[in-house]
Amino acid sequence: LHVAQQVEPGVMDLIEYLARCSRTLGEALARTSAYFRLLHDRVEFAVEEQGDQAILRNLVPAGLATPPAYVENALASTIVMARRMTREPIHVEAVYFRHAAPEETAEYREVFGGPVRFGAPVDAVLVARACLDAALREADSALASILERHVRMLLGDGGGAPTLQGRIARLLGSELAGGRPGSAPIARRLAMSPRTLRRMLRD
Repeated sequence: LHVAQQVEPGVMDLIEYLARCSRTLGEALARTSAYFRLLHDRVEFAVEEQGDQAILRNLVPAGLATPPAYVENALASTIVMARRMTREPIHVEAVYFRHAAPEETAEYREVFGGPVRFGAPVDAVLVARACLDAALREADSALASILERHVRMLLGDGGGAPTLQGRIARLLGSELAGGRPGSAPIARRLAMSPRTLRRMLRD
């Protein structure tokens, strides 16, 4: 939770800059959802509108184990970044986690600002639908268009997202120019720890 609060701008690389250049929070989240596989090969991020509410969800496929810390950080990061990007307050109505509650839960309320339920059927954050219309501080339609074209180019002509192995292969190519590449610099450029990189490759 606190890592999400302290994350530096730009850590999510191209997809984050594209989101920040969007006109509204809804547009930013839609783009994040569309290109989320640039960040993770199997987990998906979805925005669902239901009446006057919007549900921000992490969709984990069956059989893929995700530690509670990963899910908590992912949803907390979404809210922290949304609040940084917008000109208007983003109020969380409820937060849901599939895993069991820890012994202490006060800090969850502090970070999210809304009630948190554990042992739920989904991992999700619930906000008012009106939050999606919030204007972004760094909106730049021209730059967003350029960045989106670049993202689509990275995805390839077939429109499929690159795999983790493909992203690593491209990074290895550039690292080879400086000598023998190691896992630490590759992991750093993928915004993860070497241990996480090894685990994801093993999975």
